[in-house]
Amino acid sequence: MRFLPPRLGLFALALSVSAAPLGAGVMEDRAMEDAIKNSYVLREVVVDPIMVQLYIRGGTVEVRGQAADEQERALIVDMITAVVAPLPVDNRLFVDSAHRRSSDRWLAARIRAGLQIVGALDSGSVQVEVLPEGVVLTGSVRTESQRQLAEVHARALSAPRALRNQLQVSPNLPEKRRPIDDPSVLAMLRQVISAVPTVKIAAHELTCREGEVTIDGMVANEADRELVTRLATSVRGVKAVSNRLRVNG
Repeated sequence: MRFLPPRLGLFALALSVSAAPLGAGVMEDRAMEDAIKNSYVLREVVVDPIMVQLYIRGGTVEVRGQAADEQERALIVDMITAVVAPLPVDNRLFVDSAHRRSSDRWLAARIRAGLQIVGALDSGSVQVEVLPEGVVLTGSVRTESQRQLAEVHARALSAPRALRNQLQVSPNLPEKRRPIDDPSVLAMLRQVISAVPTVKIAAHELTCREGEVTIDGMVANEADRELVTRLATSVRGVKAVSNRLRVNG
C-alpha cells in the first residue's frame, strides 16, 4: 500500500503489484505507478483520490473504487489508459452514491476540481463554498475575463443551484504554473470534447507530446472542426494544437 501526500483531506492511491522476478517488468510497473499517482488528474482534479485503487497484475491494469460521477470515472480511466498503453485497463470503478453527491461538501469539491481543467483560469486562488442560498465563489483572479470564466464554468457545474460570484480582480496576483503530464492533458481533452454530442473523436486520434496536441479524424462540418480547436486550446496544459480533422464529404 502506498500513500500520496494529502490535498483535500486524505489523499491516497492504493496500489498492488503482483510478485515478479526483479527486472525490466518490475521497473516498468514502478514507473507506471509513479506516473499515475503523480498525475495532474489525481493530484488536482479528482474529488477523492483516496477512493481510487489500482492493481497491476500480469500485464493487466485493474482500477477499482469510487468516482465522483460518470465524467470523473471516464477521466480517471482515460488518464490511466494513456499512462499504461498498450496494456489493457479493466475498469471496475463505480459512481459515488446519490446520497453523498447531494451533500454541499461534495458539490463544493466537484466545482473546485472542475475548475482545475480550465487552462485560461488560474484557479489556485479561487475558493468555493456551498451555502443554503447557493454556491459562492470567493478569492482572487488576475483578470476580469478570468473572473467571468470562473463563473461560467462554476455555474455549469453547480446547476441548478444559484451562484454568487464574489471573486476579486487582482492584476498583481502571481501566476501559479503547475507542471501537467501529457496523460492528464489527453484525459482532460477527451472529457471536454466528449461534452459536444456532434463531435466523435477516437482515443487513438488524439496525441499529446509535452503539451503539444495533435487531433486527427473526421467531423461533420467546418463549424465542428473550429469548435474542437477552441475546446482543445481551453484545456489546462495544452501549449499548441495541430488540428488535422477532415470535414466529412
